[in-house]
Amino acid sequence: MLDLSTAPDLTSNAVEAAIPEGGGGDDGRARIQTLQIPVHYGSVLDVVPRIHGGISRGKVWNDERLDPEFGGKVGETYPEAYPIETPGEGDAWDVVIHVGVGRQGSLRCETQAHKLGYSKPDANDQLAPLLNLSPSEIARIPEKYLDKNGQARGFGTGYEEFGEIESTRIGVSSLIQFLKQSGMQGEEVDQSFDPGRYLCDFVFYCSLCEAKRNGNKTLVLFVHVPPKDENLSVERCTQAIRAVAWYMAREKLKC
Repeated sequence: MLDLSTAPDLTSNAVEAAIPEGGGGDDGRARIQTLQIPVHYGSVLDVVPRIHGGISRGKVWNDERLDPEFGGKVGETYPEAYPIETPGEGDAWDVVIHVGVGRQGSLRCETQAHKLGYSKPDANDQLAPLLNLSPSEIARIPEKYLDKNGQARGFGTGYEEFGEIESTRIGVSSLIQFLKQSGMQGEEVDQSFDPGRYLCDFVFYCSLCEAKRNGNKTLVLFVHVPPKDENLSVERCTQAIRAVAWYMAREKLKC
């Protein structure tokens, strides 16, 4: 539980001291809940629409490598598969933050996500949905974003109304400025415009579209963290993500 009445202090590495818990004050509190989504295109298309109150557009694949508590029960999907309290009927999450492991370096807050260009197989060695595009449409796509057969993959049926690029409604540059003013060093955090056209990009685009489909009730962001204990410790990343959650919850109060 985050106390939204007290701003985070990121000058300390102590997670507990950085973001006040409990309390509440006049601005209330924000409750954080977590779940793990398998890194499969089908699982993303099943779980993410459900998170935003939509219908499944894929098949979930349970992954035994995930946390046995937060990685989803075998044979079930969201929300029954996870030990979380969901919004009431007709309501939506205020904030959804997706977190994934990226490259070495800083923690990166992503600004936008892509509709197509997913040529790499997932953890199940499965590819993203094949898109029904004309030869002229495919010719306009850079070759590096096509699969080995020269076909385009990504979001097709059910996502026709959405753009080639979808962007978060959070002002990412302002968020980065806030994190630095709160105590993060310049080399610790940065803004990014390219989530990588793999599962991180895929889940971000899906979540942005589903939030928009549901009336933009939910603020959505993707945060890339560096590999474990490279450049930033797990504790520092946790501290930063909690600060991101604090900032986004405060932004939601303004809506």
